[in-house]
Amino acid sequence: MGDLAKIFGDKVRSLRGDRKLTQVRLAELASVSEEWIRRIERGEASPSFDTVEALALALQARPAEFFEDGGPETPAERFADAVTSLSEDEIAWLVQGARLLRKGRE
Repeated sequence: MGDLAKIFGDKVRSLRGDRKLTQVRLAELASVSEEWIRRIERGEASPSFDTVEALALALQARPAEFFEDGGPETPAERFADAVTSLSEDEIAWLVQGARLLRKGRE
């Protein structure tokens, strides 16, 4: 299999771990076999569009997420991803710091 199968499998494994699902549970939710999940995660399988859709539903993800290699691409997306779980006060502190940095460059 090629790089895309590996990227896909790694993402399925990562999302499954994030959601604290076992391979068995993911297989049940996606209506596929546990062995098929194992093969997908190892990058040894080429799932159909129907299987990609079933996995996306089971993992509460967008199908495109499975094919994204690495993190967000733009600095704004990386920043947004990094601050997702911060409190309003923490975000306000970061915004103030960003304003000071920008002012220092002017």
